[in-house]
Amino acid sequence: MDFKKLNARDQMLHIINVVWTSRQGEQIKACEKMLEVYIKENGNENVGVTFIEVEISRQKRLNALFAKMGDVQNALKKENEEKRKTQSFAKPLSPEELKAHNIKRIEGEQTKIMNKKMGNKLN
Repeated sequence: MDFKKLNARDQMLHIINVVWTSRQGEQIKACEKMLEVYIKENGNENVGVTFIEVEISRQKRLNALFAKMGDVQNALKKENEEKRKTQSFAKPLSPEELKAHNIKRIEGEQTKIMNKKMGNKLN
């Protein structure tokens, strides 16, 4: 795309599109240089200049927010890893305890089934 062949409106829209996709400081600096070229070609008394400046400042704030979100996410990951390391897990059941647990569970299920059947016969 030849930037000089575009009219002022299309130049502004192109710069805004580039600003919206900028995620790093170098990209924002490139957008600021594009703004300087835009001002030289179209003058400073242009609503497009204000719009581009607002979008550049908004994108800078947004990128800073994204960076903070990454820092918070990393801190939470570390905190959760530390918690996992220090958590005490329940001791595994011995074979006898496991058998008793399973028998109680099965008896409970059988009781529920019988209660449903008896309830249906009573009604």
